[in-house]
Parts: sequence; structure tokens; C-alpha cells
Amino acid sequence: MASRYHKEARPMSLKLLLLVAGAGAVGSTLRYLVNLAFLRRGTWELPYATLTVNVLGCFLAGIFYALFADKLHRHAAYAPVLLVGFLGAFTTFSTFALESANLMQAGAPWKALLNIGLQNLSGLAAVCCGLWLVRQFCH
Repeated sequence: MASRYHKEARPMSLKLLLLVAGAGAVGSTLRYLVNLAFLRRGTWELPYATLTVNVLGCFLAGIFYALFADKLHRHAAYAPVLLVGFLGAFTTFSTFALESANLMQAGAPWKALLNIGLQNLSGLAAVCCGLWLVRQFCH
């Protein structure tokens, strides 16, 4: 989250803290549901559920950031609700790191490197797409 939000944000309130916690509950629940959806489809060579939530989370991070930076200045104090609460619980960096390490330890270093590359490059591309989308169509 950009430092601009820390400067503009009001002091932390109980209301904001509860909104961040609630958004975290929603994000973690959605993450779990995505994981279940992939598990029901069968075993995968790569951890596609984690890739999906990380790329979608990066895309949403770009959208939310651009909206607060460009359109919703008056509501910037609530950026942590979406960027920290919801996306912090929805995206899965620690899971990504653990799955990559497990692939390496299972004797699949090329799959681990593919996973690391896909997660990072597609995540960065998704953030850029989210930023671009808002800035192109929300003027």
C-alpha cells in the first residue's frame, strides 16, 4: 500500500479495524472456496489455485489502488479495508513459497522455477492491467 494512504489516513479507529478484520474474513473465505474448486477438479501438476488467487489478487490490487489514488481520494482512509484486509487474506504469498519449496524438495526443481516465474510475472502483469483498466475507463 502506498505511503500516501498512511499520510492521508485518519488515526486508526475501532470501526476501521473491524472493517479490515471483516474484509479479511471475506478474503480468506473466498480463497478457501477457490482452493476447494480446484481440488474438486482433480490433482494438478502445479498449484493452480494459488496461482489463480495471486493473479486475481494482483489484478484487484491494481484496480483498488488506482481507484483510491485517482478517484476516491475522500475515501483513502478506507483503502486498508480492501488492500490489507481483503487482499491480504485472499492472496497467498506464504502458500506460494511453501508450495515452491515443496516442489523443489520433491525433486521437481523445474516445476518450482516455473511456479515462481508464473506467480511473479503474471502477478506483476495483473497489477499493471488493473491500473491501466481503471485509468483508461474511469476518467
